[in-house]
Amino acid sequence: MQVKPDYSGKGIVNLMSSIASIVGSESPYPQLTNDLASDIEDSKNIVLMVVDGLGFEYLSEYGKNTILKSFTKDAVTSVFPPSTGSAITTFITGLPPQQHAVTGWYVFLKEYGLMSRILPFTSVADWNVIETDIAHVVNVKSLFWGMKRKRTVVVGEQIIDSVFSKQTTGNARRIAYQDLWSFFDTLEVTLEKNDQPSYIYSYWPELDSIAHMLGVGSQEAQDHLQEFDQHLERFIDSIQGTDTTLIITSDHGIHDIERQNLIITSDHPALLDCLTLPLCGDTRSAYCYV
Repeated sequence: MQVKPDYSGKGIVNLMSSIASIVGSESPYPQLTNDLASDIEDSKNIVLMVVDGLGFEYLSEYGKNTILKSFTKDAVTSVFPPSTGSAITTFITGLPPQQHAVTGWYVFLKEYGLMSRILPFTSVADWNVIETDIAHVVNVKSLFWGMKRKRTVVVGEQIIDSVFSKQTTGNARRIAYQDLWSFFDTLEVTLEKNDQPSYIYSYWPELDSIAHMLGVGSQEAQDHLQEFDQHLERFIDSIQGTDTTLIITSDHGIHDIERQNLIITSDHPALLDCLTLPLCGDTRSAYCYV
């Protein structure tokens, strides 16, 4: 089923607009059509938890008995392309790809004549970090800059000091974690120590990583969802009394692709002969420069 992104009130762009209205930032897009903003406006702490790949349909099929499912409010759409590079930039800037210009995991940077892995800001050709200021190509302001709250970013140690993270999280405090236990422990400790209104952005990537390697319906992916849910339940109990609103969402959904629906570019030499660059974007929405 094809679903277009809804930027009028039912998408992650609108989620970020609702959050921006509370934390003192600005967004040109409408807020969510539900009452999220009014529900959270008096919360001392707002925690946005992005679980990579945990789409509404996946949770409905594999998470029927989870605490995640029991608290589910509504389905929202992602952005286009519905992939991590584009969506994570939306969570940070409040803007869709048509403004922030991160159009997938692989982005052609015409200013430098190369194709990049935009989040690690490396060249596809040799994996080396691109030796230039990323602000020259990702130059939109993040929501963190205008916030009137204490702001914190909790992400994995592999990306905490990446060029992209440093550029887009502004002057927010960045805290790294090592595993699932320390992910929730870091959030718990941060909330316990907060002495002023705060906004915390956090990101967990492992479900999506397992699904890419072993399949969406794999037992390993299902086991990880259950493990995450158990840690989440413990975390929710631990933060009682901290005046915290926890918002959990995904950056995109995930689906296994049938073999007959795969196009292997090496099987099409005439197409490859026409390309001036390797395919850009993402595997589900590739861009051809000819």
